Amino acid sequence: MPSYRAAQPPAAPPSTSKGLVSVMLTPFMALAFVLLHAIYQLAILARSVASAVSRATRRRSHRPASSFASLAELLAEHECAPESVRVPDHLAVVLADAAPSSLRLYLSTQWMRLHSSSTKSGDFHATYQAAVEAKHVEDAATLIHLAAISGVRRLSIYTCEPLGAQALQHLTRHLHLAYKIRGVIHPTSSQQSEPSEPSPWKYTELRRRTRLRRADGSDASTPSAPGSPASSDSEAAPSSLDETLASSYTAETEPFSYDVCSATVDIRLGLSSPTLPSDPSLQVVLLSHCDGQDHFAHLVSTHVHERARSYLSTVVLSDIASSSRFSASRLRKAWVSRRERFVGDLDVARLDAHLRGAGYLDEPELLVVRGSRPSLRRLYGFPAWPLRITDLFYDETLQPHARYATHDFVAALRKLARAEQRHGK
Repeated sequence: MPSYRAAQPPAAPPSTSKGLVSVMLTPFMALAFVLLHAIYQLAILARSVASAVSRATRRRSHRPASSFASLAELLAEHECAPESVRVPDHLAVVLADAAPSSLRLYLSTQWMRLHSSSTKSGDFHATYQAAVEAKHVEDAATLIHLAAISGVRRLSIYTCEPLGAQALQHLTRHLHLAYKIRGVIHPTSSQQSEPSEPSPWKYTELRRRTRLRRADGSDASTPSAPGSPASSDSEAAPSSLDETLASSYTAETEPFSYDVCSATVDIRLGLSSPTLPSDPSLQVVLLSHCDGQDHFAHLVSTHVHERARSYLSTVVLSDIASSSRFSASRLRKAWVSRRERFVGDLDVARLDAHLRGAGYLDEPELLVVRGSRPSLRRLYGFPAWPLRITDLFYDETLQPHARYATHDFVAALRKLARAEQRHGK
């Protein structure tokens, strides 16, 4: 008789068992991910708290920048080892305008209106812009001094608006009086081509007369002799207003005693000014929005137009003149191959060489950005083409309204020393 065996249940497929295991392990995997993420966030929070505590308890030097004469003295004051900093060959700094708060703007405007009924609403803005320009002048002078004692060879200082003639005069005066540095300003090409103003002969004559009167000790009540300068109507003695103008003009135009200056700094006004020859001393470039994207586009378009003009004169016109029978189709085939070779020559290396020959900004090693909002990563119109391998420094703890201090400079040098750049082949 045939034997009957008990029917065995079919074996579960392997995919079903694996799916069941994954479903059972999903809560444990999610829990492990949450724990790892929480540990990572706690580590970041602990590091941020430790950095904030170290910054708060760190002793900051209150010595002015003019009291430092060398980089070693500056590092010793901030308790920083020389191996922990790196001095760049080319340093760039962005001094952005710190906008006033709305509450301060409103209160200042109302206060001015209470004191004067004819005060315009734009007076506060003009006053604030003047204060911002004065702050930029002081920060630029501090940066020039710190760069000079540290060994920086090129310094680029960017402000949103170009500094005026009075601000440049204050900059040179501040460099001389506070830091004993002689600043030689090189004007732009357009300023050099402008005709020079006539010499102020009136004030020169007034100064000469004032000095003669002081030397002779003559009194104003004493009648002057005939033939003297005061006896003629056309050559009358200078009035009090003219004397005031003469004295103020003398104070502004008389040169400083540069014999006591310890260093000389060449200052270029923008990228359109002529390039200075290589010099071991510090070279400073004052940039503004005029040297940004528009200036770069102008240089590139000029370069492309010059190459297109040479291609038109050397290739197209010569082929048209040499061909006995003008045929557009035959010339077009010859032009296509030459055009591809012409377009292939427009590479980054040739463009860099053209920009460098035109005096454009080269690549800085470090760019320090002092913006109105430290947490916001912006360039504020700084020329972006040379910033391909530049290390950027944003200090989120700085106060935009505070002046540039020595500890900010040391922090930037320390950040540059920790930077690593790994370039591919």
